This record gives sequence, structure tokens and C-alpha cells, in this order.
Amino acid sequence: IVIGITSRVYPDGRKREVLLQDVAQRMDLSAFEFRIFGLGWEPTVERLKAAGAAVQYFGESDDYRNDYQAIQAALPLFDYYLYLGLDEGSLGTLDALAAGVPTIITPQGFHLDLPGGITHGVVTADDLQRVLGDLAAAKRTLSLAVESLTWKTYAAKHAALWQSLVNNSPRPALPQPAETSTETMAALEAARNRIMVTNALSPRRILATISRLPAFRGIRRAIDKQRLKQ
Repeated sequence: IVIGITSRVYPDGRKREVLLQDVAQRMDLSAFEFRIFGLGWEPTVERLKAAGAAVQYFGESDDYRNDYQAIQAALPLFDYYLYLGLDEGSLGTLDALAAGVPTIITPQGFHLDLPGGITHGVVTADDLQRVLGDLAAAKRTLSLAVESLTWKTYAAKHAALWQSLVNNSPRPALPQPAETSTETMAALEAARNRIMVTNALSPRRILATISRLPAFRGIRRAIDKQRLKQ
């Protein structure tokens, strides 16, 4: 999960990077990669790495125009844009939203004037920990859905099933399908029917059916040979 930051850090702590440092001490961040643009993030980078996160730290150069162009190029690759300051809003938030990137930002300043611009609002370290925890858990849930779908487990389940038949013992429990609402099932059935009708009446399907008639088999074989040559 790529988290982008595009602000520099100041001695007075106005960007509240300490919240990110606190969270890095509390939880495993191995599900995340932080891509940070701006000066002063070195202590935070070390904390993030110690918590298991991957970090790409770009800092700044003497050419602010090139720096900004690099940020604009990187923004669409962020999964989320992060801003923790309470100083009336981040211009980086505008760039992130313009690039279609969801945000984890403070609900204050002009952030409140951006309709739908606050994907996840955070004020405290607890808020940030909760949001990052939820994001990591959601991704892990998706991974778990297919984690057991390996050839080894496939073979083991088949062996257990056949063994139960040989031994006349109870069959092993099979996973239950996910629950789907009646409305969703009806919509799926209607969609399947439309697809079947569309496919059945498509010119390609009609030609394929005609070509299987005995009178046209010679033509079909000739066409197939020509395709193989190509």
C-alpha cells in the first residue's frame, strides 16, 4: 500500500510528523511503502523502516521546478496521500485530488471545503493507527481469499476426499460459498441470460454453426489450414 507524502518538515513540528513516528512504534507497517518528498524526514524514515515499512525518500534539490515535476509524476502512483499538519491545509492535497488519489488528511482548514476530498480524516496518532490498520487488514483479507489455492492444497483435498470414499468415512467439510443477496443473484442471472442471447445471435456464432454443417466442412478445414499457416 503506497502512502505518499509531499511536504517538508520544520523545526517547530508543524507537520506533526511525530504522529507517524508514534504509530511506527506501535504497529507493524510491513504492508506499506512510504514515498516521501521533502526535507527533514530522516528520523521518521528510520522509524518507518524499523517498523517494517519500505521507504523511498527523495528529499529536495536546488531546482524546485524539477522537484515539483517529480512529485506530479509520482502522485498517480500513490494509493493514498498523507498529510498530518493542522496549519489550515496542504497544497499537496490539491495535487493529490487532481491526480485522483484518495487522502488520509486532517479535517481542518480548506480541506473541509473540498467535497469528498477527505477519504480518511485523522487528528490523533490513534486515528492514524486505526486507518492504517484498517487498510492493512482489508488488503490481507483479499490475500487470504486465495492464500490456500495452491496445487499442494488442491491435491491434499482431493486425496482426503478419495480416502473418505475408500474408507466409507464422512467426507471432509467443503468451504461454504460467500453469501449473496437475492437481489444480486437475480441481477447476475439476468446478466447471464443477456450474454447467452447476445452470443447465440452474434454473426461469429452463427457462422461457426453453419460451418459445422456437412456441406461446409471442406470449406471450414481449408480455412483452419490457412489459419495454421499464418
